[in-house]
Amino acid sequence: MKALPALFNWLGFIASVLYLWHAIRLPYGSMQSPGAGLFPTIIGSALVAITLYLSVRTVIKPNQGNSVIISRGDISRASIVFGMMLFYILALPILGHLLACGFFFVVCARTTGLTDWNRLIIASILVPAVTAFVFHVLLEVPLPLFPSLGK
Repeated sequence: MKALPALFNWLGFIASVLYLWHAIRLPYGSMQSPGAGLFPTIIGSALVAITLYLSVRTVIKPNQGNSVIISRGDISRASIVFGMMLFYILALPILGHLLACGFFFVVCARTTGLTDWNRLIIASILVPAVTAFVFHVLLEVPLPLFPSLGK
């Protein structure tokens, strides 16, 4: 058995069980009026099933599948995207959703290979606008649009 893939699969299984355990403690609501725990419970259940399958598969058939070799470039790109997620979380109350999401999208898109500036600018305007519309109008979840302007 390859120890490292098995270890990561079992750690993923444990993390997904903990996630599901916390999710099922939230109120479900109904499909017409979903509570805070409905979708996290669905996602957690799927995560538990997938990680359990992967964990058992690495024990039963350890030599199947190819190992993925991750390059330094992939690690640096993943680190930049992760850092941008932290930036978005920290910048949201200060800059608001529109500016923080736009900046997040530009940096992540450039990091992952989008080099056409025309498309990048259009997408960095459309993505925050569409997500703000979805959250404010469709889901009725208020996001701070421009906290410095009081909105």
